[in-house]
Amino acid sequence: HDVREVAPNLLTIFDDGAAPAREAESRALVERIDPADRTATLVRAYLPPGGLLAGALGSVETLPGGDVVVGWGTAPVFTEYSRAGSLLYEASLPAGDDSYREYRDPWSATPTTRPAVVLSGSGASTVVNVSWNGATAVRSWRVLGGSTRRSLTTRAVAPDVEFSTSIADPRPGAVVAVEAIGRTGAVLARSGLVRG
Repeated sequence: HDVREVAPNLLTIFDDGAAPAREAESRALVERIDPADRTATLVRAYLPPGGLLAGALGSVETLPGGDVVVGWGTAPVFTEYSRAGSLLYEASLPAGDDSYREYRDPWSATPTTRPAVVLSGSGASTVVNVSWNGATAVRSWRVLGGSTRRSLTTRAVAPDVEFSTSIADPRPGAVVAVEAIGRTGAVLARSGLVRG
């Protein structure tokens, strides 16, 4: 499946090896062909984690840096390998699903909702927990606090980390809001007000 010429006389192939089973496991292959001699030489075989045998479908994508993404078709798994063949990443789809092709592309997203904010602790032990599910452009968070909506000032700034960021705010004020800050320093979004 998914035979592609990725360079002159160099092919990637998803060999399901099944239906009927001809192999113990499916493979992602890189082969060099010699049209004059009518031969093909195996350059590399990427083997699946756990010995998967796909009944059909599947794909092989060579990334610009030389890594390889393999979609294991009816075995609902996809993987990424380094150019040298080391497994870098493995993920699976829910049981019963399969995938015709897998591709890795840059992803960017801006949610249509505001960032979510929850305060924990109190007084000098207040922690501001912020999350903006799916946002990819946030570089840092700015915590604003004050006695009213009109008196908000910057109380803390922290880098964005993972799905949820926790920021210590020893003086949160009566109301708190958080701003998502992008790479250029621009405000991407502001949360609603939370009572401190």
